[in-house]
Amino acid sequence: EIPFKDADDDEWYYEYMKKMNEEGAIKGYPDGTAKPGNNANGAEVAKIISELFLGGPASGISGEWYEKYAVQMKRSEIQLPADLGAPVTRGYLAYAIHAALNPDMTDVPDAQVFPDVPSGHMAYKAVAWMAHYEIIDTGDKFRVNDTTNRAEVSKVLKNVLEIVGLENFDL
Repeated sequence: EIPFKDADDDEWYYEYMKKMNEEGAIKGYPDGTAKPGNNANGAEVAKIISELFLGGPASGISGEWYEKYAVQMKRSEIQLPADLGAPVTRGYLAYAIHAALNPDMTDVPDAQVFPDVPSGHMAYKAVAWMAHYEIIDTGDKFRVNDTTNRAEVSKVLKNVLEIVGLENFDL
């Protein structure tokens, strides 16, 4: 059971958020909630990516809670959103996960998977990789510029951990 009063075990996102809580990627808010329907922002995504894939926050960094995660992303050469407090897009989330893992793309076809993810988009390779490994559902559109909420972020990350598995990457 997860410690969030706003995450009922009969909700579609429950297992995803439970896994991310177990991995230490999400801890929720002081009031005991996780706010799964709220948009995820750049600072939250930097924390989650740093905790799961980059060895945790950068050390020796003081300031706001998120600065040590932003520095870790920068040190890993992962582009940050211009405004860490603003909601991130589905495209940015895909890009950041892909950039953190830097997976082997040999088996991934270089083809446009979704019509709304043009070849010049920062998430193009990431989306192709995620579709190839069935981390994301392939439908008519990826909705690359739509914002993503905390429950959706948990779902994608749980799929990365369980479908692809970290043992497949040289981190």
